[in-house]
Amino acid sequence: MARIVAGVAASHSPQLSTPSELWQMHAERDRQNKQLHFRGNVYEYDQLLEVRNGEHFEKELDEAVWLAKHQRCDRGIDAVAEALAKAAPDVVVIVGDDQREMFLDDGMPTLAVFWGETVECIPKPEEELPPSLRPARWANYGDSREVYQCVPDLGRHVVERMMEEEFDVAQLRQQPSGRSIGHAFNFVKIRIMRDRVVPMLPVMVNTYFPPNQPTAGRCYAFGKALRRAIESWDAGARVAVVASGGLSHFVIDEELDQRVLGAFRSRDAASLAALTARFETLERRVMEQFDREGAAPDEVTLARTVGVRFRQQVHTVEVDVDGRVVSQLGKGDFLGEIALIDGKPRTATTRAIGPTRLLVVGHREFHQLMDDFPTVKTCVLEALAERVRRNEQIQ
Repeated sequence: MARIVAGVAASHSPQLSTPSELWQMHAERDRQNKQLHFRGNVYEYDQLLEVRNGEHFEKELDEAVWLAKHQRCDRGIDAVAEALAKAAPDVVVIVGDDQREMFLDDGMPTLAVFWGETVECIPKPEEELPPSLRPARWANYGDSREVYQCVPDLGRHVVERMMEEEFDVAQLRQQPSGRSIGHAFNFVKIRIMRDRVVPMLPVMVNTYFPPNQPTAGRCYAFGKALRRAIESWDAGARVAVVASGGLSHFVIDEELDQRVLGAFRSRDAASLAALTARFETLERRVMEQFDREGAAPDEVTLARTVGVRFRQQVHTVEVDVDGRVVSQLGKGDFLGEIALIDGKPRTATTRAIGPTRLLVVGHREFHQLMDDFPTVKTCVLEALAERVRRNEQIQ
């Protein structure tokens, strides 16, 4: 059977392959962008600048800082390339996004596997690229047309196994005429494989274009299924898996990025799944009530709530049953799960005892999280058991 000998990941941002003295060109491009997405809202450049004014980015606007960051990024790319070379794979499975390169409006699959004999890199003419992307053309698009060898046997096997795993992937054996393989894959060949090029299997994910992007939880489950598919391939090959993408984009959100990296390090599937669950953010002032004992599960906004997370380390919410405070909740706690599970009226009144920010997820999303991630279900059951025991002691 095939054996996975390495797994590496890298951003393919053009900024990685652009000299730091030209980075200001990206800011000039951003100023023209009317669709800058940040934490659920869309801004123009000046609006976003005002929203993030308190974050003091001015200390980052220094060419010496840019140079140091660029050098650190180069060392990181070198480390990834060295790790891949040391693993000496026979095949590289590349998981990346297609940004209107091979796929356009005539077909934009959520997940796709290319299993033809070869795939071609067709560089975009420099004049068709925005000025800020031209310095990185060599790494993302290449300087000349080039054919990459693929792995049709593995590709077909992956498609067949994915269907068994209930992932209805699109499959391609021929490249659409005149369309290049995406820059996510070129970047791996040029900057990661370098002079040790082996056949690749392109696996494409629509991370970018609505309305059919997969959720983070779905991607996590797909990755696990992809591993099982590779390891069941009867070929005796050494296989490396390379993820080519990025984190927050275009607007950098370091808080979000650190949450993602932390979840990767701890293999926290539930946190990864929660990234794209349909959460609402609510703010509550001191002594403001947001759940009422006896209310129907759909009577107030938070009556449908579970998975409430608190920003503060201290207790900011108190729970009241029959006029008695039975508990206080803080960061990392959740509430409202009982009414969601049994569909009966709320069992307690809750109110903020300090400024509180909450994340709210609805009934359908809650049950989907429970079905997809047993760790979430275990967490909820453990909390229920603890609350039952606490109530018995109070009574």
